[in-house]
Amino acid sequence: MFKNYLTTAIRNMMRHKLYTMINIGGLAIGLAACILIFLFVKDELSFDDWGTSSDSIYRLEAAFQQNQGEYDFVAMSPGKLRDTFAENFSGEFDAVSRLYRNRHMLTRNGDVFQEEFWAADTQFFDIFDIEMISGSREDVFRDNRSVIINQSMALKYFGDVDPIGLILDTDENDYVYKVAGVMKDLPENSHLAFKFLILFDPERYVDSPWVAEYWLMSNVYT
Repeated sequence: MFKNYLTTAIRNMMRHKLYTMINIGGLAIGLAACILIFLFVKDELSFDDWGTSSDSIYRLEAAFQQNQGEYDFVAMSPGKLRDTFAENFSGEFDAVSRLYRNRHMLTRNGDVFQEEFWAADTQFFDIFDIEMISGSREDVFRDNRSVIINQSMALKYFGDVDPIGLILDTDENDYVYKVAGVMKDLPENSHLAFKFLILFDPERYVDSPWVAEYWLMSNVYT
C-alpha cells in the first residue's frame, strides 16, 4: 500500500514539476527560517548565562541628570564607588568588583598588536567562575605585572609552548606582563568577552585619577 502511495506521489511530482518545486522550496525556506529563529532566540536567552548563577549578579549603573531634568543612564559607574559601596553596604552582597578596559600595544617577534586588557579587583573570581586551562587564576592578583590570557591569545603569542611564567612585552620598554594562567575562551554572547585579565591596582592610575578616584566620571563596570 505504502509503495503505491509513494509511486503515485512521485509520478504527480514529475508531472507537475513547477508546482512541486514551489511546494518543496517553500517548505525548505520555512524550516530554515524556523531553525534560524530558534538559534537566535536560544543565543539571546543564554546571553551572559555562564560561569555562575547569573540571577544573583547585579551591575551598578550611573544616572546623570541633565539641565533639562532628564536622566542619562550608562552601564558604567564611577571608579570610586566600589570602595564606598563595600564599606557601607557590605552586608548586602557577597563580593564586589570593578572592571576597567584599557588598550596595550604588545610586541611579539617584531610584530605589534593592539589588545584590550581588562583590570579586575581581587573578588572578581568570587563572582565569575572562570574555567582555567592551566596556571592559577588567583596568581594574577599577586602583583600588577601578572596577566591571565585566554586560549586564543595563548596560541597567538606562544603557539604550542606552555605560556605560564613567560613574558608579554608591551610598547613601554620598562613594562612587561608575566603570564599567570590560561583561561578557557569565554562565549561570544557575553559582554565580558575579555582576552586579557590583570589586577585593578589604583596605584596604576595615579596619573589617570578619573579611573579610580573621580565621582563624576563613569569609566568602570561594577
